[in-house]
Amino acid sequence: MMVSPLVLFLFIGLYVGSWFTFTENNFVNAAATSKVNARTGPSLPSANHIHHVRSNTHGLDEKDVIRWREEIDASLKRNIMGTCKYQTMDYRGPLRANTTDTFLVYRLYPSKHELNSFKHLPPSITQADESIFHFGAKRGYSYEKWLKVETPRWEIPSNHIAQNHQFCLDVTKLAASGKEISYYESFRQVHRAFYVAQIQQAIIHPSGSVWAECGYFMGQENCETRWDYSKEWHGKCMNHLKVMKRSWTDFWDDSLDFKGGKGRKVHPDRHNSTAFPAGSIRDEMIQGCVDTSDLGTLSYSKKALISYHDKVFIISSLWDYNYHHFIADSLSRLAKHYLFLKSNPDIKIHIRHFEDYDTMYTQDNLFHKKSDLMRMRFMDMLGLDPNRFVTGMVIAKEVYLPRNMRCAWVLSDPIEIRQIAKLLIHSAHAYIHNPMNKGKMDPQMSNVVPLGFDQQKEKEKDLERIKNSSQKILIVLQRLSGDFERSWDNTTFAHVIASFQGAFPNHKVIALSESRNDDPSCCLACDITLFTHADVLVGEHGAGLTNMMFMPKGSLVVELVGVMKDVTMPICGYYGPYAAITGHHHYIHTYDREGGGSMKPHIAAERSGKLYQRIREGSIFKNLTAITVVNDTPVSH
Repeated sequence: MMVSPLVLFLFIGLYVGSWFTFTENNFVNAAATSKVNARTGPSLPSANHIHHVRSNTHGLDEKDVIRWREEIDASLKRNIMGTCKYQTMDYRGPLRANTTDTFLVYRLYPSKHELNSFKHLPPSITQADESIFHFGAKRGYSYEKWLKVETPRWEIPSNHIAQNHQFCLDVTKLAASGKEISYYESFRQVHRAFYVAQIQQAIIHPSGSVWAECGYFMGQENCETRWDYSKEWHGKCMNHLKVMKRSWTDFWDDSLDFKGGKGRKVHPDRHNSTAFPAGSIRDEMIQGCVDTSDLGTLSYSKKALISYHDKVFIISSLWDYNYHHFIADSLSRLAKHYLFLKSNPDIKIHIRHFEDYDTMYTQDNLFHKKSDLMRMRFMDMLGLDPNRFVTGMVIAKEVYLPRNMRCAWVLSDPIEIRQIAKLLIHSAHAYIHNPMNKGKMDPQMSNVVPLGFDQQKEKEKDLERIKNSSQKILIVLQRLSGDFERSWDNTTFAHVIASFQGAFPNHKVIALSESRNDDPSCCLACDITLFTHADVLVGEHGAGLTNMMFMPKGSLVVELVGVMKDVTMPICGYYGPYAAITGHHHYIHTYDREGGGSMKPHIAAERSGKLYQRIREGSIFKNLTAITVVNDTPVSH
């Protein structure tokens, strides 16, 4: 099989030790190390059938491997419902399913290099204004009020650390003490390994859970499928088939596309289904299995979207129409399988559509277009055809189900987040240096990251000039959409820019407004490359701060918070943990916009500027207050 230089570059540069060489004619679907759960499944070829394939436990601590295997086994027991069996094995080559009643599960461990890179990141410093605790209390986040709230947040799992209100308040109070805090050293051990499950003859629910004749895969870690909606609809489907006196395998019997099983083929001219001809037996079968709730129907038509495909790889997740969640919860699931997906363009990729479950956006057709454009830009940059996206209910001959990212808790999946960041950075660099993409470049980039398309020597000179440049880059993000308390008008944007330019005189300040994303010519690869050259990022709490993952380690992220709530707290919130796993420092500036207060960007700029200077001098690390988290309790030492 011919391998392009780009693919070879990505293969060697990104995942040495965690990805494995394969060829088109050397499909491996077995391993020397395999395990069948109590519901014994079919045996697989022995190790004698494996040739020239390395174990992905190479160089790893045996205790870690045992712990990861036990955790994966526990995850599968929580997720696989019904009478389905599962068989686990260490990943040793390309994926290939061959059973309909057993989930074949490939374990994917982090490499020794990935573990060491993560473990040896510099301490991630957290600092916040003293007002953070005060503004939180005004909104009910106080020891007197919040500890009395017994109803857990629906957006996150019941065992999420943010459900522990005492803990969240304690760490927030510490951040407001004026001290420089290092919270995250306790989270440097990787407790979860990744896996991908496969099965044949399955139906994919719009949310991404998978049904088989023997039961279903729930996706307990995901933000949405953890609610186990599939239980009701899988049961309904099986009862419907029983009434029709049809078997599960009939979904894959092409002869049933003829009405009554024989005669003239019926044309698809009515009903919801685009998978089978309307009025055919298979169409009648699938109509009785459709999820008619707001989880499975389209907001603009109140109908279910149904399609039929041979092979489907699932990355769907709740809110995957959002920039942050698409990267963190969806793309991160395919990072380990990028080469596999590029080498197999016939495999479709399942994502969420705009079903009625989120009424804030489902009626907004303009938002739909923007979201689709965002996801298409990622696919274009990665060299994956956006037409591979499928949504809604899917009948598939073969399904690939990578493990779900743990809902809103990146500290559980640091390796996967770091992998997708590396993949996107390398893909962006390859994209902007491809002469065929010259017309797609953002003109602003030429002032910051010279592109030099004409000659290879010019490219090398440009990259060398960037590398040797002494001027640092600070990026300010303007948010325009979403909640009122998180959007800035142009006057506020200008004040923030001016304040940070004054506090960071040696930086070139780059202002990026969200409005530019509406331009079809906006260059995602250019933006990502720009972030790789910045060491300070300033923005309101929101998806734009996700771009910190592309910045060099040791950068400073300044999060401006107009309405204090749990999702903006250290550890319990979103972007403190993000900063920690990517090796950055985190400063939180709070103000009471909801109460009529206004941002004071000059204060945020002055304080974050002083923090930046102490980080660069190294003096801050001498008096650092390290916090160890023991049983969800912060312990200072």
